[in-house]
Amino acid sequence: RRLAVDAGTGDGPLLEVLAPVFEHVIALDRSDAQLELAAERTRRRGLSNVELVRGEIDGPEIFALCSARGGADAVFAARMLHHAPAPAKAVRALASLARPPREGETAGGAVCILDYEPHAEKELREQQADLWLGFDPADLRRFAEAAGLTGITLRALPSAWRGDGPDRTIAWQLLIGFRGAAFNETHSKNQRTQ
Repeated sequence: RRLAVDAGTGDGPLLEVLAPVFEHVIALDRSDAQLELAAERTRRRGLSNVELVRGEIDGPEIFALCSARGGADAVFAARMLHHAPAPAKAVRALASLARPPREGETAGGAVCILDYEPHAEKELREQQADLWLGFDPADLRRFAEAAGLTGITLRALPSAWRGDGPDRTIAWQLLIGFRGAAFNETHSKNQRTQ
């Protein structure tokens, strides 16, 4: 496992899991303040294989970094999608970061999206800057299929997996899909230049 991307890393809790498993981890976030916290976490834990990048998931910088390495073996977006103005576009951007299938493979890199099921906790819009109050599983699957992901699995997560933060009462779901052989590379590149 060569490369993982933690899209919307925040203060970097997932980095402690990814860094020991992957040769290189790119931690992406749009917030300098969050990246500073992630940098402190990587220093404290000795995670020397983590590269912190400020930017957007559909930005040319992250695409270039991933492309230079042949794409990511795994792209993670943990509780990030509900902050995206256009979630379907965000899923396409995540899929574009995953590596294409190698010769003889039917699927390439994995895209793992952990996010909320629909909920009514409107105060999270102010507290956490949430743009969406979760996603219907059918919509999340549709976003993944439209992004060219294959082998899609979608599961509700047990409540024991939730943290103790303000979202602890909200049901979470996990989608895993793989970049398919029919992924539209041209569409992906066109989206990045707009």
